Amino acid sequence: MAEIKINRIGYVFQPAQRFAGWILIVAGLVTAYVQSPIALLISVFGVVVALLKKFVYVDTERHRIRISKSFSSYLPIGKWYGLQNYPFVTLIRRVLSSSVTNYGGQQSGSTGSNTYYDVLLLSSSHRSKIVINRLTDKEGAQSYADEMARMLAREVVPYKPQQASPRPQQKRRSSASSRK
Repeated sequence: MAEIKINRIGYVFQPAQRFAGWILIVAGLVTAYVQSPIALLISVFGVVVALLKKFVYVDTERHRIRISKSFSSYLPIGKWYGLQNYPFVTLIRRVLSSSVTNYGGQQSGSTGSNTYYDVLLLSSSHRSKIVINRLTDKEGAQSYADEMARMLAREVVPYKPQQASPRPQQKRRSSASSRK
């Protein structure tokens, strides 16, 4: 039996959007109770926004990956992709922030940020990457990256994307020749 690691990356929508999803759930239920059952669609949309999560399934024996957006890790959606184009594993620090602004009388706002450590599979040029896990502590993320590199026979490297090749410069017309 293949060993498959299931990693919950997080919610698909940002915290403010998920809060709006909860409001849609309540508004849809209240409207359905007062008005018509068609208003339940508002609640269904709210459930999707508030509860949809992103999961990554890593099959360490067959060296393949599945990225799924679903409500539960037991309901995987999507197809498997090979990892032959991703020879490296790396760890990067990400700060995800969200803000909510109240445009009422005092126009106050609230901003929050969370620090995460993403374990990524990288292409040879480091320009293409796949997040395979997101953790909140650096030590746990580093040990997970080392474990995945060992299990997938990959090398752990620092993240250094190559510079894109510069575009060829077009010849500019001089202003004197464009006036003629």
